[in-house]
Amino acid sequence: MRNRGPFSKKPQLEPLTDERRAEIEAKIDKLPQVVADLKAATEDMNRLLKEIEELLQKFAPGIEASIVIATDLDTDLRTQDVTQQVLLVYANGLWIDRGKGREPVLSLSRDLRWRALDWMPYLLEAVCDAGASLQGKTPKTIERAKKLSAMLQSILDEDV
Repeated sequence: MRNRGPFSKKPQLEPLTDERRAEIEAKIDKLPQVVADLKAATEDMNRLLKEIEELLQKFAPGIEASIVIATDLDTDLRTQDVTQQVLLVYANGLWIDRGKGREPVLSLSRDLRWRALDWMPYLLEAVCDAGASLQGKTPKTIERAKKLSAMLQSILDEDV
């Protein structure tokens, strides 16, 4: 079974003293500002992810690249623990791939969107490397295709 974070184990409750109650109430009093700040930061994050995605679509059409941004440990009762990679992918858009298909980055949890933004420089590097690799392969591939085309054309010419 997957560990579900801080709530995966039953917490040990301590007696609620007046001092502890005051600490909790102080945190609750700050919550509206925390939520407002988080909402503003999330809006900025979403705007930046959308901008980056649009710019990549202009600069890197047809280039695909991915990087590992996390691993996720799943426990399958029938087999054993399986560690799956979580990939940040650029393929004519920004995606997260958790081994079950790609999902648009902007549709994911805030945590995964933050992680994607943190790792974006490395994805951009991977896109550049993928583009350079394609650039290096292109002349050889075109030359092979020209030879193949000429060979097929000569076979057709013989049959005529």
